[in-house]
Amino acid sequence: MRKIQFDIPFKQEKLLTYFNKKENNALRKKLTQVRNTSNASNGICHGLSNLYLLNENKNEGDKLIESMETTLKSIKSQNSRLKNK
Repeated sequence: MRKIQFDIPFKQEKLLTYFNKKENNALRKKLTQVRNTSNASNGICHGLSNLYLLNENKNEGDKLIESMETTLKSIKSQNSRLKNK
């Protein structure tokens, strides 16, 4: 997977220090807590994230994304055919 180059230098340590200050607690909660998903989708997202990391650790993250794309296209196609019957 290619490395992403950002126009603006990013320093994670500074960001974490800022978020960990007590006065920024409301902002931290808003950015880190998921409120718009159900427990089922939280589990799916967590599982897909873990699956991606495991594959990326073997330099196969791109293959996983391509495989998921193929699968989703197939499901969408089958769904369209069923609606047209």
